[in-house]
Amino acid sequence: MLSTREKILQTAEALLSEQGIASTSLREITRHAEVNLAAVNYHFGNKQQLVFEVFQCRLDALNNERLQLLDEVIGNSDKISLEAVLRALIYPALMLSRDTEKGGSRFVKLIARLYAENNKELHTFLANHYGHVMKRFAITIQTILPDMPSQELRWQLDFVIGALTYVMADFSGHFSKSGKPKLDAISEADRLVAFAAAGMRSFQPRSAQTDLFVATDNKTQQTTTNQT
Repeated sequence: MLSTREKILQTAEALLSEQGIASTSLREITRHAEVNLAAVNYHFGNKQQLVFEVFQCRLDALNNERLQLLDEVIGNSDKISLEAVLRALIYPALMLSRDTEKGGSRFVKLIARLYAENNKELHTFLANHYGHVMKRFAITIQTILPDMPSQELRWQLDFVIGALTYVMADFSGHFSKSGKPKLDAISEADRLVAFAAAGMRSFQPRSAQTDLFVATDNKTQQTTTNQT
């Protein structure tokens, strides 16, 4: 049997994922959870803190699993594989997104709502609480690709997280057609890991590549000059 706190969290996650953060009121959450407003105030204080804890409840477990897998990768090999590091980042998230029994797929919808609504307070909260996770992965990848500038590595990781979010949300609808979500998640993770690793390895400080970016910047500047 769920405690009052757990009931509120689950109800809030369901409503927030369906209606969005801004459109969901505390009174609506209490009505569906069959609790009074005083219970929400007692356990969470206010709506913003409740929203924070809905995310924290999922993301604490997800990122703890990621870091545990990363520690295993680092501890079990003298030469760390880029693919193994990326798999530690990607695989737990995809498994969560395909978990229909415990509401993981519902949480993915909530993440999509987060990006759509651009809730700055929530973005700040997540950055403060989970920024260290991405930093750990970035430091590890930097040892594998030492020639990758740190600023470029941040871009690359942003691209990986963007692609991961897209696959988790299954916007295209073709990732979960087989009816075997957990098996699909393994296949999806392997594909995304291969894609991300190839992209990261392709960016090296070669003169040809540097010339390409310089030429592109110069062309952009020339076009702007001609237009003004």
